[in-house]
Amino acid sequence: VLIVHEWKGEKTPYGRLCAALQSQGCAVLAMDYRGHGGSRKYTDRFGKSKEFDLKTMNKGDVASIVTLDLEAAKNFLKKENNEEKLNLNALVVIGSREGCVLATTWAQRDWRFPSIGSRKQGQDVKALVLLSPKRLLRGMSIDNALKDPNLARLPTMVVVGEGSAEESDTNRVIRRIEVVKKKLAGRKEP
Repeated sequence: VLIVHEWKGEKTPYGRLCAALQSQGCAVLAMDYRGHGGSRKYTDRFGKSKEFDLKTMNKGDVASIVTLDLEAAKNFLKKENNEEKLNLNALVVIGSREGCVLATTWAQRDWRFPSIGSRKQGQDVKALVLLSPKRLLRGMSIDNALKDPNLARLPTMVVVGEGSAEESDTNRVIRRIEVVKKKLAGRKEP
């Protein structure tokens, strides 16, 4: 299980969830992506230590979280898989709030890597859990990933508290998922 926290959040509040999943036999990775929690500082190209400023982070920075930070998490999981400590082929990604944009965009990316002969290069994400999903994060939309037929085929669980601030966004996400799944079900596939 890979847990992707919300914007302005961190991995720490997910400790109990991680422990509960581990008690059920799941390998779990919760990480702080750039600018959050324990990953607020970086070294610039001149070797100076700097701190990320969440106020100025933009769509390009969000894309870097997907292509670099979440991909680094997958590489760690891949190493653990190769050492037979977990089964990467059963990966579930849990996103929380804005983290749902990151989680679905990264899952879409994972499914776009083509196999080379008999060697699989991605397609490890087997299910998504979206907790109070937000639709937008710094100009990146969850809608783009949810339109992907590969993600539409995945089991997806969406959770939101009734009357919560995220209920409107969550209902739009649910409708988007339902529309894409219905289109796929109506299409004749080989």
